[in-house]
Amino acid sequence: MFDKQQFQDTFDQVRASDALLTEVLDMTTQQKKHTPKHITRTVLIAAVLICALTMSVVAAEALTKKFSDDSKPVIDAFFGENGEYANGGSIVEYDEYGKLAINLPAWSRETVDMDVAERLVAPYLYTLTENTVTKGGFTYTIQAILYDSNTGAYVVRWSVENPNGLGEYGVGLNGEFYTTEESEIYAVCGGRQYLDTENSTDTKLYISSFGVDWVQDYNDELWCEFGRWESEDQIDTREFIIPRSDQGGMEALKFNDNITLSPVAILFDGVKDSVVLNECIITYKDGGEYVVFSESAFVDNTTYGLNGSKGYVTYTFNRIVDVEQVTAVRLNGVEIPVA
Repeated sequence: MFDKQQFQDTFDQVRASDALLTEVLDMTTQQKKHTPKHITRTVLIAAVLICALTMSVVAAEALTKKFSDDSKPVIDAFFGENGEYANGGSIVEYDEYGKLAINLPAWSRETVDMDVAERLVAPYLYTLTENTVTKGGFTYTIQAILYDSNTGAYVVRWSVENPNGLGEYGVGLNGEFYTTEESEIYAVCGGRQYLDTENSTDTKLYISSFGVDWVQDYNDELWCEFGRWESEDQIDTREFIIPRSDQGGMEALKFNDNITLSPVAILFDGVKDSVVLNECIITYKDGGEYVVFSESAFVDNTTYGLNGSKGYVTYTFNRIVDVEQVTAVRLNGVEIPVA
């Protein structure tokens, strides 16, 4: 039986921190230059996204349709091994005073079980009827969208193509995609973006953008914005509205009134400002575990994490969780069984 008081006591004794949400961005200065598979040009590493001073935006009303293409390449890009960025060991260094100076957590992607994916995830893929824009020779296309109404998590697969080349951009050690100060590409979509190295080329990139929509509030529209830098302080963009669509909702588990687990994300509801989650591990019936994140083990298998309004915290996964095989979630050492 779930001990609600033990759960609350565990959260009450931990301190506030947002390290898990920002550590990868903070440590990109330690990442190396890297060339994705099939791409011969050198990519540059950048720690921040570039903000425009002036922009021209044309909003487009988005009409949805069911995704009818082969779902495997899309699901592989979202939750599969992601080519040479499938696995990485942690980079942990301490300064002369023994203080943690660098913490780039280890991560591990896994081969997608398509039987599980077709059952739990593929039915919730959709796309837009108007999904392409060309700006300054760069053609952007939204191919597929996945939305989970249980946790507010969403993923957008999009591409950018230019037969004359794509210019400069950045790729982190875990495949995270960035634009740089020299980039002509302009893309704002979701919270974190990952390069599909299996299918990208010198002239066309495929990107998976992970984000969180606070469905409990419904204050804002979901949107992706694409375009091109025109000058140092001017960009030309088009905004695509992303409709919320879930066809009834993915299969999800409730652990108590505060925790919801879907195949693609986990939502914590009512987390206090004084609380930090420094470990989240999902356990399965066969004895296996999925370490979503663990500060003590220097592991982070999330693709995005966000603290929201009213105490909501959501983390998106780098693999599909078969919720029908889950027995419990272990948080900060406290095991909470499925309700």
